Amino acid sequence: MSVSARTAGLLLALSVGLCPVRAHSAPAEPDPTERPETVSLVEGLLRRAALDRGVCVVLGENAAALAAAVARRTRLLVEVVEADFRTAAASRGVLDAAGLYGTRVTVTTSPPGRLPYADNLIDAVLCGSASPAALGTIRAEEVLRVLRPGGCVVLRNAAPADGLAAWAGDAQGQQAPVERDALGSWVRLGKPVPAGAADWTHWQHGPDNNPVSRDLLVKPPFLTQFLAEPWFTAVPSVSVISGGRQFRASGHLTAHERERPYLNTLYATSAYNGSPLWTRPLPEGFLTQPSLFVATPEALFLADGRRCLVLDPATGAQRGEIVAPNSPADGGYWKWLAVENGTLFGLVGNGEEGARSVARTRRRGATEPGKGAGGAGGPGSGDLLAAIAPQTKQLRWTYAPQAPIAPRSLCMAAGRIFLHCEGVSVDCLDAKTGTRLWRNSDRRVLAGISVPFAQGAAFQLSPYALCTDKAVYFGGQGRRKVLALSATDGKLLWTVSGADNATNLVLVDGKLMGHVPSCTMLDALTGVVVKDPGMQKQSCARLTGCPGSLFYRGSFPKDKAGEGAVRYDLSTGKSEVSHAFRPPCNDGLLTANGLLQVTPWDCDTNMQLVGALALAPAATVNPRGERIPGKPLEALVADPAEVAAFGGSPSDWPTYRHDSLRSCFSSVSVPRGLKQAWRWTPRQPFTPTPPVAAGGLVFVAGLDCRVRALDAATGEARWQFLTGGPVRQPPTVWQGRLYFGCADGYVYALEAATGRPLWRFRAAPWERRIIVYGAPSATWPVNSGVLVQEGTVYAAAGLIDNDGTYVLALDAVTGKPKWQNATSGHLDPERRAGVSVQGDLTVAGGKLWLAGGNTTSPAGYDLATGECLNAPPGTAGPAANRGREVTGFLGKYVMVGGPRLFTQEDESLLDWIAPYEIVSADAHLTKSPARFRGMAPPAFGNGAFVIAGKGPLVCLDTDAGDDWIADPQRAARRLRWKADALTNCVALALTTNAVVAVGTDGSGSSQFLQVLDLKDGRTLASQTLPSPPLPGGLCVDGDGRAIAVLKQGAVVCYASG
Repeated sequence: MSVSARTAGLLLALSVGLCPVRAHSAPAEPDPTERPETVSLVEGLLRRAALDRGVCVVLGENAAALAAAVARRTRLLVEVVEADFRTAAASRGVLDAAGLYGTRVTVTTSPPGRLPYADNLIDAVLCGSASPAALGTIRAEEVLRVLRPGGCVVLRNAAPADGLAAWAGDAQGQQAPVERDALGSWVRLGKPVPAGAADWTHWQHGPDNNPVSRDLLVKPPFLTQFLAEPWFTAVPSVSVISGGRQFRASGHLTAHERERPYLNTLYATSAYNGSPLWTRPLPEGFLTQPSLFVATPEALFLADGRRCLVLDPATGAQRGEIVAPNSPADGGYWKWLAVENGTLFGLVGNGEEGARSVARTRRRGATEPGKGAGGAGGPGSGDLLAAIAPQTKQLRWTYAPQAPIAPRSLCMAAGRIFLHCEGVSVDCLDAKTGTRLWRNSDRRVLAGISVPFAQGAAFQLSPYALCTDKAVYFGGQGRRKVLALSATDGKLLWTVSGADNATNLVLVDGKLMGHVPSCTMLDALTGVVVKDPGMQKQSCARLTGCPGSLFYRGSFPKDKAGEGAVRYDLSTGKSEVSHAFRPPCNDGLLTANGLLQVTPWDCDTNMQLVGALALAPAATVNPRGERIPGKPLEALVADPAEVAAFGGSPSDWPTYRHDSLRSCFSSVSVPRGLKQAWRWTPRQPFTPTPPVAAGGLVFVAGLDCRVRALDAATGEARWQFLTGGPVRQPPTVWQGRLYFGCADGYVYALEAATGRPLWRFRAAPWERRIIVYGAPSATWPVNSGVLVQEGTVYAAAGLIDNDGTYVLALDAVTGKPKWQNATSGHLDPERRAGVSVQGDLTVAGGKLWLAGGNTTSPAGYDLATGECLNAPPGTAGPAANRGREVTGFLGKYVMVGGPRLFTQEDESLLDWIAPYEIVSADAHLTKSPARFRGMAPPAFGNGAFVIAGKGPLVCLDTDAGDDWIADPQRAARRLRWKADALTNCVALALTTNAVVAVGTDGSGSSQFLQVLDLKDGRTLASQTLPSPPLPGGLCVDGDGRAIAVLKQGAVVCYASG
């Protein structure tokens, strides 16, 4: 073939999304993304954007080359937006050749005039070819919509371009000067902070200790803004938010290996998209729960013994330090910090033993938050209060009472500072001068403040005082009574006895929430009970709020026990409960920057979503519910009915766990003495999907935005298809076609033999991309995988029921819709509660079943019409199974359970894997008790079923299945065999003669693939795996080869010697 012919073939392949697989040893070619003119242009764009981390979008001509150069020079997550599928495919090919696609850079599509992103998500939009024609395709107003406040758009045109100024001036009347240099004309346009947005600068929101934000933009209904790592942090952890950045102090105790990277760590993330910004160690002995770090848009103040470090909030670098003044007891250690009206206030006391780091291993559950009661003479107390000008470090005043000050009592509002000296007095100071305004030494008042609640140990570092311009209140977590003193003269206003230490003090709309005896609403000035709102608040996750709303962990109403995140509407008295996630310990839910923020958990959680997430007001997102221009079905070839010949056979493994029942049973026979035949290793490690095998090929997709085809006999790469987002479920092969669901929100059909794209279908009504655990994703990703049954493709799209869930049936040849269900996410429309997409699909009893998350799972649908068969969920819960696996067990039951869809794999926490539960496929939701926990559901077929829990493998005859469901103890007497050599099995395959399993030995130190005789469990073959196997990552192809996928993306094939 001539060079020109080869080039033409490459361009044709790129234009349809099929990328050639390059040999690892291929000679290096000149990199078009590093041409001098490209480098100079990118350097100019980055210099003006002044951004190194976050999320960046690149538009215009040569966008792929610019994106590659941006990614190599920054830590930005970069995405290119192209106008159509073919252009996007070509750009993906360029970026794949540069070794960047799917890890640092992705490419998506959007019609002209619109960017496919959520509001306030993107840090920077860059365009190096802003010609008048290009500027005419999109308005500045649209670009500003997707930019987060403080973000910017930078445009450059090679020619003098007066149109740049006019384009920028069209956006909300902003004036942006045009700069000219040797490269052309430039304009930079920034997005201002919208009116009504507010920060959360102190742990308790502000120095008044009232955890209620002033943010006016956080209003229901909500849509997901981002999901982000880390999955978990150390204990205790607290957060503050300012300037669009979230700062989290992760504490000094860990219970599991997973939290140890964050032990005694301060880290910053974007409050708009969750991107990691910087990390630094916390000072030795740092106690996270007192107010020892405060954020402003300009600086982050962090106590470090005698020093208060002044950090750059953008980078974490130290700018300076403020040394604590010596206290009367000759100590000079910061015990408490606050910033108000440009002044730094601090409590100073003696040095003492701080928090001691403890890293230990615990199967499940939380750990105690540590020491430091901050009472009289106890750890944390101080004896000097100081006010300092942070810019000049000038000491403005000091105040030294004759008794230690409890830092938990310090609060300030309306120019007054309030403090409590245990057993001595409550004092009020003028914040400007430090002059004492009044003192209350009434013994009845002091005795009422000091009565501890017997179960208050978990809250020994939480504040117990809150103030306003009218009163100062004492009570909350760890105290038995609630008291109010006048802010003007310190006189006792009222006292109410309490009983429940699970409620901290919160003041909202003139009402004080107190624990008398439950979460009760009191008149703030009289203490009279106004209302018992019926809240069932749980745990140490505090009550928080914003105008119009209160947020807490628990359920509603209070006689309904359950777990979840609850929003109480102050105007209507109604509550909304989300069982997809729950507020973390200490922080609760934070409202800032127009978003509802959920910080990572610092202990275990049984909800379907973990890590950090944020919810955005949905009112501005397509408010009329219109379908965004662009047809959902996009034909990519002239005739999708014509596909290349493909040698599939009935003995193939064409879908996840072999078939629509997810039985893991193949009709082939596995040879004795399997040995490694080949091993395929990716260029870069990635998180793969389980494999499928058909027509002599093995197919593996993954989070690196690829679908790959390998030769089943040799392991040689045949083709790869670059996708618009991560792929979390394996493909399905049917009649020469390969189908998969993608995080970009589309169902794809490819030609199985070649990877040629045939069509794609957008599952949701419109495109709204967000960031999901470090990668761009649709708000409605197709994370269910694809199931094909009798010529129909079934798939489901969504993340959380609150966002909406879309289940659809398409013609397998043409992609045309047969039915679509857009309502099952909101089975309860008022609460926006129902089915989430949290796992795969199965067919049993003539119904389609979906792993539906904490609220409704398994979710059943009529195969012919798409009608959801589940009843609306109740308010208690989570009542459903959060596991991602669903199978049509034995053809007449539906089994759901296993790991979460989104989680770090941590087999040491097997107790937190959702137990497998069983319902009848006919009598819907007649649920049997939980049977077992494990990474893999049972395999069944050929007269047997095999159970893989966290112990040995167990095999029973199929006719014992009903007994096993009804009475496992009785069924245990009918065991066919038990195999002790392999435990903690993560994947199974059942054939006519054998059971193939991958997992660990009894010690857990080695990983094996074992072949066991189906009749008696004897070991027929055993091979050590080179690295840990992927849960579910096993199949047996039509020639009896056992193919295992490993966690880092390698594929290993075992065949007869």
